[in-house]
Amino acid sequence: LNNTASQGFGVVFYAENVTALVSGNSINYAKPSSSGNGTAVSALYATGILSSGSLDSGATNSAGGSSTTPSVTSNAPVGSGELFVGLCAYHNNSTYTQDSGNGWAVPFTAVSSGTNCGLGGGNQVNSGSGTLTFSPTINSSNTWAAIVVAFRASGGSQSATATLLGAGSLSATAGAISAASASFSGAGSMSVAATRVLASTATFAGTGSLSVNTLALLAASAVFAGTGSLTANLQRFIFNASAVFAGAGSLSAGAVACLPASATFAGVGSLSVAAAALLVASARFAGVGSLSASTQLVNAVTVVFAGAGNLSALGRLLLAGTATFVGAGSLSALARMRSLTSAQFAGAGSLSAEAQRQSLAFAEFEGQGNLSASTLALVSGFAVFEGAGFLTVTPTGQIAAFAEFNGLGRMCAYAVVRLGPPGPTTNTIVVGPGADSNIQVTGPGAVSNRVVVGSGPTNNQIV
Repeated sequence: LNNTASQGFGVVFYAENVTALVSGNSINYAKPSSSGNGTAVSALYATGILSSGSLDSGATNSAGGSSTTPSVTSNAPVGSGELFVGLCAYHNNSTYTQDSGNGWAVPFTAVSSGTNCGLGGGNQVNSGSGTLTFSPTINSSNTWAAIVVAFRASGGSQSATATLLGAGSLSATAGAISAASASFSGAGSMSVAATRVLASTATFAGTGSLSVNTLALLAASAVFAGTGSLTANLQRFIFNASAVFAGAGSLSAGAVACLPASATFAGVGSLSVAAAALLVASARFAGVGSLSASTQLVNAVTVVFAGAGNLSALGRLLLAGTATFVGAGSLSALARMRSLTSAQFAGAGSLSAEAQRQSLAFAEFEGQGNLSASTLALVSGFAVFEGAGFLTVTPTGQIAAFAEFNGLGRMCAYAVVRLGPPGPTTNTIVVGPGADSNIQVTGPGAVSNRVVVGSGPTNNQIV
C-alpha cells in the first residue's frame, strides 16, 4: 500500500486455532528484504473466534493517503458479534492517537522502529450489521496505510429475522444469538451456553424456551401463546421488558437475578430465583402462580393473583409494594423479614415469618386470614379481618397500630409487648405473674378492651 517501493507498506497477518503465549515464547517476523528499512510489529491474542474460516473477507477494507488523519471504513459484516481489528501503518516516527470516539481500543499497542516507520491499531466487537470506521490520528503529516479486518465469533448465530414454522432452535455454544425478530409457530427454543441471547421480539405460538447457561438472556418482548419458559442457570439474569405467558410459563434464574419489567401469566406461571434476587415491576397471575427466592429476596412493586398465589423467600426477605390475592394466597419468609405496603386477601390468606419479623403498612383479609411471627416481631400499621382472623407472635413482640375484627378474630402472644393507640377506648388491665398470657377481645362496641399479663408488681396498672 502507498508506493510500496519507496514508502513501505502495512499488512495484517493472522493465525487460527492457536494458544496464548507464555513467558519465554516469541513471534518471529521475517522481513521480505535485507535492506536497512525499519520494521514495526505489534500483536494481539483473542478467544471466542472460529477455529477455521474465521476471516469475514467481505467486511475487510483498506485505504491510504498522506495526512494527519488516516481513515478507513469497513464493508458490511456477516452479522453482529464479530471481532474487528484496525491497523494504521505510517511513515516516519509520528505519535499515534487512538480512535476511541468510534469505539476502538487497544490492543494493538502503538510501536515504532525509531525514526522511519510506526504503527498503531485497535479492536472492537460490533453490535450490529453496519460498517465501522477506523479514524485514528498522527501528529505530523505523513504517508499512511489503514486496514480493517473482521473475524467471526465461534458459535454465533446472527439473524435480522428468524422464522421457524415447525420445530426449531437458535443456539450458540460460545458467542451470541442476535435476532431482531424470532418467531416459532410450532415448538422452538433460543439458547446460548456461554454469553447471551438477544431478541427484540421473541414469539412462541406453541411451546418454546429462552435460556442461557452462563451470562444473560435479553428480550424486549417475549410472548408465549402456549407454554414456555425463560431461564438463566449460572451468573447474571433474565431480563424482559415484557414477558407474557398466555398458557403456562415460568421465569427463573439459578444463581443471581430474574428481572422482568412486566410479567403476565394468563394461565399458570412461576417466577423464581435460587440464590440472589427476583425483581418484578409488575407480576400478574390470572390463574395460579408463585414468586419465590431460596436465598435472598423477592421484590415486586405490584403482584396480583386473580386465582391462587404464593410469595415466599427462604433466606432473607420478600418486598412488595402491593400484593393482591383475589382468591387464596400466602406470603411467607423463613429467615429474615417481609415488608409490604399493602396486602389484600379477598378470599383466604396468610402472612407469616419464622425467624425475625413481618412488617405491614396495611393488611386486609375479607375472608379468613392469619398474621404470625415465630421469633421477633409482627408489625402492622393497619390490619382488618372482615371474616375470621388471627394475629400472633411467640417469643418477643407484636405491635399493631390498629387491628379490627368485624367477624371472628383473635390476638395473642407469649411473653410479648403489645401497643395500641392512646385514649379512653384502649382499656388495658395489667395483672401480676402466674396467670396465663391470655388476650381477650370482647363483644361489639368494645373491640379494644384487652387484658394483658405483666411480669411483676411494677407492671400492675389500670388505664
